[in-house]
Amino acid sequence: YVRGLWVAADGMIYQSFANNRAVHQIIQTDVKDLMEINVAVDFGGGKSGHAFVATGMTRGYNRLIVLASERYMRGDQREEIDPDKLGELFVDFCRKIIAQYGVIHHAYCDSAEQTLIAGLRTAARKSGLGWIVIGNALKTTINDRIRATLRLIAQGRFFYILEKCKTLDEALSGAIWNPKNATEDERLDDGTSDIDTLDAFEYTFERSIAQLIRYER
Repeated sequence: YVRGLWVAADGMIYQSFANNRAVHQIIQTDVKDLMEINVAVDFGGGKSGHAFVATGMTRGYNRLIVLASERYMRGDQREEIDPDKLGELFVDFCRKIIAQYGVIHHAYCDSAEQTLIAGLRTAARKSGLGWIVIGNALKTTINDRIRATLRLIAQGRFFYILEKCKTLDEALSGAIWNPKNATEDERLDDGTSDIDTLDAFEYTFERSIAQLIRYER
């Protein structure tokens, strides 16, 4: 904080994570005792992308483990990411999680795109995954989600599988506060950082924030 303005280095939201990323990185075989696995989707448009994140919570809400994250930008592939293609990507993502962990308990999606959510339900049903409960993300206050993440990081209760979560690793490392708003904390969302993955990540656990905080060490 310099003369009332955030500079990029000091404005990093997840500074403690960026400084100690290796502490939070685990391998597939270290994932044990998962009691709940959720998938979340944030839909992209304009400069943003479609993001998928899968997160597991261990028994007693002791640890939050991000199992996988993927992001697809417009123009990344020769074909446009239309609703049918989005459904294919979603099904593929879910199948990879099921292959590794056997189950998905819920799938939470950005509630602003009901037509796209309906398309995901159709794609899941046609692919034999109709049993996955696909619903709206709660979309709690962004800063409440950020504070919960920061507490889990500080307490050593946040982990992620590096080889499966490259987009989340980059998103957490690159998120900053809006330098144009010096009077209150506002996450910068101008297309220069990956807010899509952060939103999807937060959708996976926001309904359990009270339990995660209640059982904090």
